[in-house]
Amino acid sequence: MNPHLAVEAPADRQAEWAEVLADYDQHCHDVVRLNRQNFKTELPVHLLNTEDRYRYMRNPNKPPAELAHGAGMHQFTEVFFNTNHTLALVEEGMWCGSLCGNWMWVVLQRKQDGWEMLPWVRAAAFS
Repeated sequence: MNPHLAVEAPADRQAEWAEVLADYDQHCHDVVRLNRQNFKTELPVHLLNTEDRYRYMRNPNKPPAELAHGAGMHQFTEVFFNTNHTLALVEEGMWCGSLCGNWMWVVLQRKQDGWEMLPWVRAAAFS
């Protein structure tokens, strides 16, 4: 899904949204690799390399034992920002089988105590 079409910013936020889209246009094909040792979360997360991902996708109803307790395979794009890093865009998806999954853009606004999701997304994909 193209965020130029799937997300609609309010009229008073068009300038900063254009900055986010410019960042997206410049970096949308970049590949980001996370370092397993430096990636920390509160809940257990398995970072999959390409081989692990294909092993999972071959038979999602009976995944490899070390991946059997997951709730599908989640994926995220790089995060795209406006110049001040106060507005962010990321695509998140979840694949749960051959005809099961969902993908959508998420727009976030930085607040003093963290990030909040904005209701600007107008299109998402579900199967």
